[in-house]
Amino acid sequence: MLGKCPSHSPCGGGASAIFKFRLKKLNLGQYDGQCVRVVVDNGNVFEGICVYRDKEYCECEYGRKEECLEMEDFIFFPRDIVSVESLEGNSGPYGRFTVPYSDLEMLTVEDGFGYIKEALESEESEHVVRLLNCIDEYLYIRREIPWRSRLPEALKRLLVSNKDPEVQATARKMLERFRRPVGSVRL
Repeated sequence: MLGKCPSHSPCGGGASAIFKFRLKKLNLGQYDGQCVRVVVDNGNVFEGICVYRDKEYCECEYGRKEECLEMEDFIFFPRDIVSVESLEGNSGPYGRFTVPYSDLEMLTVEDGFGYIKEALESEESEHVVRLLNCIDEYLYIRREIPWRSRLPEALKRLLVSNKDPEVQATARKMLERFRRPVGSVRL
């Protein structure tokens, strides 16, 4: 939550001075293994299955003695989290999720083909579908991207390795688009 600095602070409580504060301590452990929506202090919104990591694990793995939530390749420490919301009870057009894809998938796509390939090979089917939807839109908006030519082979491997019907349908649809001549109408 954001607010003005208190009047006793070095800035004198000026209206332009903003600081971050928490009304209560986050109980991150309650979100272990759940589908959640995490909003971080830079405004990014991530939706996905998270894993809780305790202080000891984080100290050993990340050199920080504070708990965190992990979502795929992203780590969220309490001081970076503005809010966490469980999406376990949700049921809508995107299943448990509130949007077709979030910053989790967009940042994976922007990080390049190595991250995309790893995500397609290792993630749960519902994450794979969200990533494919994000890639599809990304390709539609930005036709010239360095890894575009490598995607059909990755989609073919995905069809062999992931038998989820929704993953299969989405991957086949994307492969069909690659078979069309350049400049043909996108359906």
